[in-house]
Amino acid sequence: PGVAFELLAVRAFREIWRDKLTLTLKLALNIVFGLIYGCLYYQMPFDQVSFQNRTGICFFMAMNGAFGSVISIAQVIPRQLKIVNRDRANKLYGVLPFYVSQFMVSLPFEIVPALANGAIVYFMTNLRHGAEHFFLFVLFLFLENLTGMALGMLLSAAFRSPEMVPQIAPLFVILFLMFSGYFINLDSIPV
Repeated sequence: PGVAFELLAVRAFREIWRDKLTLTLKLALNIVFGLIYGCLYYQMPFDQVSFQNRTGICFFMAMNGAFGSVISIAQVIPRQLKIVNRDRANKLYGVLPFYVSQFMVSLPFEIVPALANGAIVYFMTNLRHGAEHFFLFVLFLFLENLTGMALGMLLSAAFRSPEMVPQIAPLFVILFLMFSGYFINLDSIPV
């Protein structure tokens, strides 16, 4: 299993690294959106009026992170399905090393742009002072990205067509966002 994981990780890394245009665009778009959000919510004061603005920027950050990670990861698995099925038919490796290697290799390529976006937004919008608050914000962005990646992998495994997943993924993300606490109080959600 260790050799299979290593070989699959190398193959996944090469596939992602070859697509320089996508990597560059992902980072550039995250920086641009960070600057747009930062300018729109620039240096919010700490008063009651800015409370709604702070909620708004946190919602946009959650939405942007969720859609980005789910849709980008969801397209990885269906593109490789023929190769994976062939390799599995030849008993070269199991499902677990494939998914774990894909997840681990995709992680830095998904997290770095999201963290760049988060850092720009955090400091431009004056969210909360203190290093511990910034690192907590980064931790939440990281966990959201992990969750989005896992959901994207789940959806890509459930639907065989690479074209189908980007159409279905927003439905799941919107359901999660509806019950996130921004639109309905958590105590009001029927059990």
